[in-house]
Amino acid sequence: MRTRPVSYPIVILSAIFIGTLALGAPISITDPALGGWIPLLDFSTVLAFVGSPTTLSPFQPSELLQARSVATSGLASSLITWIPRAKAIVQTEQERTRAERDAFKHFGDRVSALEPPSPSSTTLPSDHEFTRSLDPHSSSPSTTEGIDAIQQAYRDTVLSTPHYDEEYNEPLVQNMATEFGEDLTTAITTHSQLTPSLQQAVVQAATAASVRRARFSNRLNDEAATLTDAEQTLTTTGKQYEQITEQPRHHQSVEDLQKTHQQLTTCLETCEQLIEGRQTQRTDGHTAEPHTDEIVDLQEYVYYSLDVTYPVLVDATTVLEHCTTERRRVEDELVLRM
Repeated sequence: MRTRPVSYPIVILSAIFIGTLALGAPISITDPALGGWIPLLDFSTVLAFVGSPTTLSPFQPSELLQARSVATSGLASSLITWIPRAKAIVQTEQERTRAERDAFKHFGDRVSALEPPSPSSTTLPSDHEFTRSLDPHSSSPSTTEGIDAIQQAYRDTVLSTPHYDEEYNEPLVQNMATEFGEDLTTAITTHSQLTPSLQQAVVQAATAASVRRARFSNRLNDEAATLTDAEQTLTTTGKQYEQITEQPRHHQSVEDLQKTHQQLTTCLETCEQLIEGRQTQRTDGHTAEPHTDEIVDLQEYVYYSLDVTYPVLVDATTVLEHCTTERRRVEDELVLRM
């Protein structure tokens, strides 16, 4: 019959506590999985020790060391958590940006193909004309096909992108004002006649909107490449960390411990270089927002839906902290061997 595991901590705790009282001095117990003798200086240390599954190693060493290896592997694979999510966000943003880029280009092409009924007009409608166009009693030309065609083209292209309702879900006038500005939107939506100058202004605005998205798409390409490189770097470092932590320290010679220390130092330097490089990118990574010419932080803009703003920095710092902790353990073991 297998004794219930819960009995082991009770037996060990009782023996340690009684032994401590009888001897009147701290005692030590060994844990092969942790790499050596552990002094029990106070009762809280005893509780912390017996609460760990590794305290059963004298009874079931093979099972516990196997469980420890599985746990370590799971820990190593969980170090990189935010970069994969960031990559998915960038991919979605890239698809939407390209769709909008193409939509504005197609919109501009359709507007450019229109034939204004009044080619003699060479200037944009004045503010007075905007006001008169809002007055239902004012007289105005009856030809509205050109203006209607512009609005319909906007609906067929920009407002018909697959993600429009999910991301924007706003009426034509509001979206157009964000992209083209209030004045041009007013001319498109309230003036009753398409003029050559208005047509030219709309085509130029559509081209500018498409170019902004093309430029933003390039920045997203750079960000996607950076994420891939960072993920590969941290994955390699994480695997090295995993291999290092699978080696029981008490089985290593001083030479092996020194080699392990150097390996961990290399892992730390890799993380530090990645963090430093990403910090530089963050400082220099301001970019024009795709809808306007406003300057925004690329990562703040793209990763607003994540719980962290800088996923690469968070994951790199996590790996760095684990490597730092493990290197300190190696240093402690080296001190004990001196």
